[in-house]
Amino acid sequence: MSEGLTPEERAFAVEYLKETNEQLLDEISGLSEAQMNYRATPQRWSIAEIAEHLINAEAAVFMVVTQQIMKQPALPELSNSVIGRVMKSPVPEMKERRSLIKDQVIILTATNRVTKRFQAPEVVRPRARLTAKADLINAFEKARARTISYIETTTDDLRSHYADHWVFGVIDAYQWILFLTAHSERHLEQIREVKRGATFPKN
Repeated sequence: MSEGLTPEERAFAVEYLKETNEQLLDEISGLSEAQMNYRATPQRWSIAEIAEHLINAEAAVFMVVTQQIMKQPALPELSNSVIGRVMKSPVPEMKERRSLIKDQVIILTATNRVTKRFQAPEVVRPRARLTAKADLINAFEKARARTISYIETTTDDLRSHYADHWVFGVIDAYQWILFLTAHSERHLEQIREVKRGATFPKN
């Protein structure tokens, strides 16, 4: 039976969560409301919409991990068959799913905006519930602080509980957190792309 996260796994996840939190604040804290709500085209998200999407995703993944995945029976035998987080054989009773993958692959795939395009699930798409920059910052910081606190203090065995992910197939609860954090990093680059646009407001 696995005994949960190693100190290295916990430290890495916490640092990654904190780092992307600070990067988001750095990217948007000095922007005007006009800059926050600028759209390059009607089809593109504004920075405010990207921030709202990140808030929605943070809440959704946290709920999936703590209220769904961790409520399911542990499958420690899967952890024992993983070497370098690579599954040797299909997950029992889920043979139609893909095999487990490395932590690094999740991060690299989730942050790749060049060749990997994903459609955001409807539940996490922005709906203009929050539009003011201060409200967006406050909501994201509150949601991210909850995630960080959970990873810092949890005794949950995140490596022995699994769920199917719409991009990666079957991954463990810890990898869902890595995906969440890498997803933030992915959209940080999207924010930078918006800011680099030729018609982005000067102030």
